[in-house]
Amino acid sequence: MTTTTSAAADPDTWILDGGGEMGEFIRATDWAATPLGPWRDWSRSLKATVAMLVHSRHPMFLWWGPDLIQIYNDAYVPSFGVGKHPAAMAQAGRACWPEIWHIIGPQIDAVMMHGVPSWHEDACVPIFRNGAIEDVYWTYGYSPVFDDDGSIGGTLVVCTETTARVVATRQEAALRAEVDRDRVRLQQFFAQAPAGICILRGADLTFEFANDHYRALMGGRDLVGKPLLTALPELHGQGLNSLLHEVLRSGELFVSRDMPVRLDRHVRGTPDEAFYKFIYSPLRDAAQHVDAVIVLALDVTDEVQAKQQAETLAQRLRDTEAQFHVLAETIPQLAWSTRPDGYIDWYNQRWYDYTGTTFDSMQGWGWRSVHDPNLVDDVVTRWQAALDAGEAFEMEFPLRGRDGQFRWHLTQAVPLKDDAGRVVRWFGTNTDIDTLRRASQERAALLDSEQRARQVAELASRAKDDFLATASHELRTPLNAILGWARMLQSGALSNNDYLRAVDSIERNAHAQVRLIEDILDGSRIITGKLHLAIRPLDLTLLVQAALDAVRPAADAKRIALTVAMDPAASRLVGDPDRLQQVVWNLVNNAIKFTPKDGRVDVSLRREGTEVQLTVRDTGEGIAADFLPHVFERFRQAEESTSRRHGGLGLGLALVRHLVEAHGGTVHAASDGPGRGATFVARLPVQAVFAEPATESPGIPFNERRFIPRPIRLAGVTVLVVDDEADARDLIATVLRSKGAEVITAATGAEALGLLASRPFTLMVSDIGMPHNDGYELIAKIRTAAGVRGLHLPAIALTAYSREQDRRRAIDAGFQAYVAKPVEPDVLVDLVDRLATEARREGAQTLPAFTARAEVLEKFARTLAAPGWHDALRFLNSRTAHRFTGLYRFDPPWLRSLALLDADVSSVTRGEDVEMDATYCALVGTFERPFTTEDTAADERLRHHPARDTVRSYCGVLLRTASGAAFGTLCHFDVVPCDVPSQEIALMEAAARLIMERLEPDQARSTP
Repeated sequence: MTTTTSAAADPDTWILDGGGEMGEFIRATDWAATPLGPWRDWSRSLKATVAMLVHSRHPMFLWWGPDLIQIYNDAYVPSFGVGKHPAAMAQAGRACWPEIWHIIGPQIDAVMMHGVPSWHEDACVPIFRNGAIEDVYWTYGYSPVFDDDGSIGGTLVVCTETTARVVATRQEAALRAEVDRDRVRLQQFFAQAPAGICILRGADLTFEFANDHYRALMGGRDLVGKPLLTALPELHGQGLNSLLHEVLRSGELFVSRDMPVRLDRHVRGTPDEAFYKFIYSPLRDAAQHVDAVIVLALDVTDEVQAKQQAETLAQRLRDTEAQFHVLAETIPQLAWSTRPDGYIDWYNQRWYDYTGTTFDSMQGWGWRSVHDPNLVDDVVTRWQAALDAGEAFEMEFPLRGRDGQFRWHLTQAVPLKDDAGRVVRWFGTNTDIDTLRRASQERAALLDSEQRARQVAELASRAKDDFLATASHELRTPLNAILGWARMLQSGALSNNDYLRAVDSIERNAHAQVRLIEDILDGSRIITGKLHLAIRPLDLTLLVQAALDAVRPAADAKRIALTVAMDPAASRLVGDPDRLQQVVWNLVNNAIKFTPKDGRVDVSLRREGTEVQLTVRDTGEGIAADFLPHVFERFRQAEESTSRRHGGLGLGLALVRHLVEAHGGTVHAASDGPGRGATFVARLPVQAVFAEPATESPGIPFNERRFIPRPIRLAGVTVLVVDDEADARDLIATVLRSKGAEVITAATGAEALGLLASRPFTLMVSDIGMPHNDGYELIAKIRTAAGVRGLHLPAIALTAYSREQDRRRAIDAGFQAYVAKPVEPDVLVDLVDRLATEARREGAQTLPAFTARAEVLEKFARTLAAPGWHDALRFLNSRTAHRFTGLYRFDPPWLRSLALLDADVSSVTRGEDVEMDATYCALVGTFERPFTTEDTAADERLRHHPARDTVRSYCGVLLRTASGAAFGTLCHFDVVPCDVPSQEIALMEAAARLIMERLEPDQARSTP
């Protein structure tokens, strides 16, 4: 929007005073050049609404008039991100928001045509900002604004972006769901435990859970959902309720042994006495408040009654040892008796059955041989203490059985005393508690695992938040300089020196932002395992020198002495040159960043046996001992994020470690502490990974050849530039025209194909990421559908997808070279010149791959001339791993089979007709473009397509009639997964056109 003639001179623009930057922007805008006309002609309603809008601190937006001209306030500007503002001011709504007009257009129409306001909460309205389509959530309302004549003049938008809250709510819900799943797993464990377990929650101790064992102990009664004293009324007055409330209050564990409880265990209305071992464990919520009690109940009635019987009978049978021994043989425990000094002189038969021993080996203190050697000394000590004190003994320890396995036992011994209180004998038992103990340990381990998992999740969440805050800061820092200097350049108020300084600052900060983005992408590739290496023989000394040349200006700016010592024997290495140079750059740049002015950074490279060692040593700030183990971890930085003196995302050293290890090497850091400098050492094997033998041929991508700056003129070169982004298209055209080239531009693939059909071009430069038909589809159509001119046209791919596999895909698709965005003008000009020169010198011989593709198509045409379809379909099927190749005709709701080749039996049949909606062929007709099962990964809706139940791999192209109407499909498919021949799609499309020439309209309606 021009600002040469503004509304500033109109008398009533004072209402914009105090309206912030947008108020001034509106005042300075030449509204006469817009459908709204000059400010002085605006209606009072429009002026009042604009004044209200710019003075509001809430994000507000106004569409006015039939063209929905946009006006917004300062508070709304951040919602644009990067990409639309300030061009959006005074812009038509549909032109500004094409990506969401199908959403907001009907809502605006309802307001403008019918005066119906609307309100939307947390609505997902994905908009283009910051270079991509983002899923953004809004709470917003549309209201009509009436003009002076009472008609609806515009739509007022009041909005709030709620993306952060919506995302946080979803994450919280996911975490709560995980906690609920853990709770379910814990309850499942409790349900299978061999002991009685229940959970009592709240002040009234309501049963939240009770396993089958616990319900059996309580007589099989229905407990869950009832308060304790309601479910078990006989417990009134027995004190259990008070003990449980004390655990809720204090949060302390309570353990009881042999607690007597009167309980109606048989539900007869008459409680009887039973004995239990209870463990009451407090259960805490997410805020660590005790809101429930886990109860573990073990029925020890038999044990207690046996002990009571033994104590009673011991007095009665003091003089009759034989009768005493008979009694001891009847109890289920291991039993024994000793003299007053602890010398064991009798065991029951169960002891011998379990241990596999004899009396001769066990009498006296021989029992120690069946104890765990690591615990026996403690057992002896505590047993001796009980003997000395004449007090009951109780202890848990393992005993070895006759099978050599240890099982835990609860050992209890009581003294039998005479009337004078002297110990005359000891009677003891060993009760097997191994199963109960293991269940308790498993429960504790499960609870501990849950707590650790929660801590890990919290740490990961904090690390993510810290990284996002750091990333936001680091990305905004260069952006601030770029926007600031850009505004100064727009003002025209800079001197020549300041002009050059501004351009240099913008370029430097743009490169810094590119490096930050590359680091983030590399970090993502490491996490997802998608970081690939391009292995080849290389000269490591040249890589080190190139990396040092790149960082030397930064060292010079801080007066840091940067020295290098390289062993010529360390030059030869096999690896990825770009990634190894990234390792060197990151290490040296890191050293320079943390070294103060007038410091020193020493770099050395030497050969040690079968390894090459790179050492980077600095005199900088050093590394604290407690942080040294974490120095190579992602997102870890020694300084707090809000008080850092040095920039960065905390990814550089993590990338170094991953890249070195990917080459089979190691890296470590050393430091004597803060202020003592640091040393980083990377050791790389000379050849830990192997490269495919490289051969020099015209097939090597042009941009992999060394770039040497040189004067270039492109006179006589005609270039077709294809890009859907107007600014990017204009930049490329301007760069090439500045060197004398004739440039024709196209915004879409269809427009480019039309231009290629109308005139010759020396070469084409095309963007990859375009809507509708991307660069890959465009080059495929050019190579197969544009005749000889398209077959031999040199082509350069422009791509923001800079991964190695993306670059290889561009070359495989038919491009001779690629240029990664952001574009370096000199590199692009050099590449265009070399491609144009090569094309003029060698003509069609520079594209042997596509000549070969033409020969393949000619061979298919010959097979198509044979009677029937067997040879033609068999030829196409031979180029794929799929079992079936078929021809189908659209006849909604049916898909009619014309011919089907089954490679397993090498026969062509009529095939079967199927319902069209249940097939992938229907998607080819819907999208009117090639479709493969790989496309389902990019669209959640297609992942559940009914065809996935039967067809596991598919690749199909559209058959069109001479008039361009969709006729049917040519496709490969299989019932098992196999590689989809995406590189053959161009051949399939060309074959489809030849097939349709043979299928005359009257034949196409029947089986060929």
